[in-house]
Amino acid sequence: MIPLTLTAHISRVSILAALLICAGCAVPGEPLPPLLDIPAPVTSLTAQQTGTGIDLRFPIPQLTTEGTRPRRMERIELLVAYASPGAPPPDMAKQGAVVKTWTAGEIPEGTVEIGHRESVSGEHAGNRAWFAVRAKNQRGVDAGLSNIVAVDVVNLPASPTGIIATVTETAVVLRWSASPHSAFGGASATGVEYEIFRAPAEINTAWESIGKSPGTTYSDSTFSFRQSYRYSIRAIIASDVSTAVTGLAAPVEVSALDRFSPAAPANLRAIAVTGAVELAWSPNSEADLAGYNVYREQQGAEPTAPAEAAAPRRKLNAALLDIPLFRDETAAANREYRYTVTTVDAAGNESPVSNEESVETE
Repeated sequence: MIPLTLTAHISRVSILAALLICAGCAVPGEPLPPLLDIPAPVTSLTAQQTGTGIDLRFPIPQLTTEGTRPRRMERIELLVAYASPGAPPPDMAKQGAVVKTWTAGEIPEGTVEIGHRESVSGEHAGNRAWFAVRAKNQRGVDAGLSNIVAVDVVNLPASPTGIIATVTETAVVLRWSASPHSAFGGASATGVEYEIFRAPAEINTAWESIGKSPGTTYSDSTFSFRQSYRYSIRAIIASDVSTAVTGLAAPVEVSALDRFSPAAPANLRAIAVTGAVELAWSPNSEADLAGYNVYREQQGAEPTAPAEAAAPRRKLNAALLDIPLFRDETAAANREYRYTVTTVDAAGNESPVSNEESVETE
């Protein structure tokens, strides 16, 4: 049996340890500072002149400068400053004028990106426009400006008109009319290029840029026969800091049907052998080659026999030949024949005839 005094001592030690543990739990830690809740700056503002306006896009900040989700973003401001192209960049924080404001109530829930079109006029043409945005919290505090973008405002022409598409054997040739007038009125600036766009006609897909042209014609050699396409064009003027574009011209649709005959076979040779005539010719190199046809005409009987009526020209092969060789075992002996060969492509177009070869059978 444990003595009573020892039992009492153990109990007092246990109670004291428990009190110390509880006391340690109750000691408050260092107080945390309140979150500043300042939206992080925008980092990917973009701007491009299209016609008589400048289209801007930027993502809404999704984090604060402390890496937390902003509790409330009170307002976003768009700033602009105009200067001559040779002037140094302006101090946007001091010289930028607020031309557009989005308040918290104007930004729908779940919006991640804002698009805006800032109108410009002929008075701005020849100037360089500088843009920036900043996001503020409910106390009007921001973390600074976004990236700053510059756009040279140019006298763009109006959109091109009257696109004509012509299918040739090697390309879809496009022609269009350039507008002599500026989108702002008056004469347009010089240095205009054109950007060509294409999309499948039967599929609702986005336009694909396929090339540029300094003039009002373009040859699309990347097309495929038996396909239908839509084409459109826009005018562009590039500077050292930006590229201005017009709206797309009214599109034109074209079906690239292959109505073009392949080349005739060359170097046909015919040799009479016992019981047959053997023919050979140089192979064609067309990518869409389907095969060859062989034709024969009978010229008459053997020279010592009475003249016979010439047999009409007829095709000898039932199916297209896939190699440039043929053996005519239906040729009768002691006859004079004339042979020709044609090429047929995948669309069924047949070429002119090859050179003609005459042969007397044995």
